[in-house]
Amino acid sequence: MIITKPPMGWNTRNVSRDNFSESLIRETADIMVSGGLRDAGYEYVVIDDGFALRERGTDGRLVPDPEKFPFGMKALADYVHSKGLKFGISCRADNCDGDPAGFDKASLDAETFAGWGADYLKYDFCNIPTPDDLRIAYTRIKTALQATGRDIVFSACSAGRTDSGLWARSAGADLFRCGECGTETTPSDAEIVRYENETIRYSAPGCFNDTDTRAFGTKADENVSDPELCGDVEFKSRFALRCLNSQPLMISSDLRGLRPEILDLLKNPGLIRIDQDAECRPPMYASIKGDICPTFFKHLSDHQFAVGFFNLSDGNGSADFRTWDIGLTINAGFGMMLRDVFTGETMGPINDFVSLELAPHDCRVFIGEWVDM
Repeated sequence: MIITKPPMGWNTRNVSRDNFSESLIRETADIMVSGGLRDAGYEYVVIDDGFALRERGTDGRLVPDPEKFPFGMKALADYVHSKGLKFGISCRADNCDGDPAGFDKASLDAETFAGWGADYLKYDFCNIPTPDDLRIAYTRIKTALQATGRDIVFSACSAGRTDSGLWARSAGADLFRCGECGTETTPSDAEIVRYENETIRYSAPGCFNDTDTRAFGTKADENVSDPELCGDVEFKSRFALRCLNSQPLMISSDLRGLRPEILDLLKNPGLIRIDQDAECRPPMYASIKGDICPTFFKHLSDHQFAVGFFNLSDGNGSADFRTWDIGLTINAGFGMMLRDVFTGETMGPINDFVSLELAPHDCRVFIGEWVDM
């Protein structure tokens, strides 16, 4: 199975860490359907670390916590599947935070996950010392997953501690982590731009880079000391950046209390169209203002393109775009017609220069078509 587009779904990670239960998973699956997320393309429901007891069973298998999952994982996966969704799980290669290690039990764990009906595996680590050990761990689990005969998306979570983009594809990963664990603080927006510029070259159909799950619309992340650092404007820009970079869209918010404004953002058809484009090309950095007010141009399929303008500063700013920076001269005979993915407003035709004033941390994103001038 080749993953041709970045996966979309939901993960427990930032909702309640390991303090979750079967009821949360079922309720979330229900809301993904009733709230329109499934129809928008979100299909994976992934349980992160903390689902299993600290000790394996006498047969060596992972044991789901019977208090959290009284009916077992197979029944839960069946329920998720009954909603037209897919079921995912997470485990660790090493013994981290007391969770049972899977480094030498890859075949047994893969067989267990396949038996439960898993469609997605996030494979984490904390203490594996070298990139070579990581490659062995990830290649081993990928081989074990393939041996089950079940199609299971493999997310290799190296927490950005190695140059995993250099070898993740050859190790069999469908996704690879390209940054540290995500936080919901404004300064990380600029960091995302910087390290995405370095790792986006490794991302393409078959293996996508991943900047971790995000708690859009909530302040659930334990690393947030000041919840005011990330408001709706910042969520908007962060989500737009992910879509321009064809990132996996894995929500890690408590959907039971998600505000309508955030739900609408996550379902924005224009942004999802950009993220899920059939070609999944990386954007071109087409900025005059550098990292503070970057502009991105992205080729899309069906003769379209996307342009994103961002202000990552704490004050008002302007983001600029010169069409000749993508090779379009004034006498080319054609130009750009742009449609704002948030407002529907159109702009153009343009064949020279665009400058947009933006509030702190805000963005504007357009899908465009080529037109005769």
